[in-house]
Amino acid sequence: MILVGGYLVLAVIVLVFLAIGAIVAVQAAWRGYGFVVWIVAATLGNPVFLLILLGVLPDRKRRRQRAAELADIRSRVAARPRRVAAPTRPPDAPRDVSRSVGDGETNLPDRSIGDEETRG
Repeated sequence: MILVGGYLVLAVIVLVFLAIGAIVAVQAAWRGYGFVVWIVAATLGNPVFLLILLGVLPDRKRRRQRAAELADIRSRVAARPRRVAAPTRPPDAPRDVSRSVGDGETNLPDRSIGDEETRG
């Protein structure tokens, strides 16, 4: 009778560890890692440390999603016809360098903002 009770206590302890490990394993599965590997690791190790480790590790599920999106974007860009802008002047035409924007006259206003009275 004591032997059966001992196995019962051991089974309850193992189930508690598995339940705590399942929390870590579910988080790992949501991030794209294997459920079984993480539940074994969390059951045999420190689940708090493994949750911190999961927070530091890259998210595999999102990495695969980003790679698929990047491949889709690259295929769309490759399929799109390439448009070249028409030149505004012939390439051999001489440039007009006699005036620039800085050569224009400076036009001052009649009054400065500082000339107006301050209203309180």
